[in-house]
Amino acid sequence: MGRYISPEIYNKYKQQVLDMSLAVQNYVGIEQQRTESCMTDAEMAAKLGLTAAEVREIRTIAFNDLHHADMWLNSDDEKRMKCQSYFKKR
Repeated sequence: MGRYISPEIYNKYKQQVLDMSLAVQNYVGIEQQRTESCMTDAEMAAKLGLTAAEVREIRTIAFNDLHHADMWLNSDDEKRMKCQSYFKKR
């Protein structure tokens, strides 16, 4: 975990932060209607009784947890291939 939060705090608030987050659309899509979406870190912090830094840490880790490690590795390979292709054309 990061320097701001403990694993207990992260696990307790992870889903709530994702549900209120600005980028939650990437997580849920249009499958679910939410009444509390598009809140800033400061707004979420006030609602949850946390600091903005704690919410930011939870949000950052939670977004990374949404994707499997293979996705990160594949995107790195894809970027490398595009870069190599670009320079071969020059």
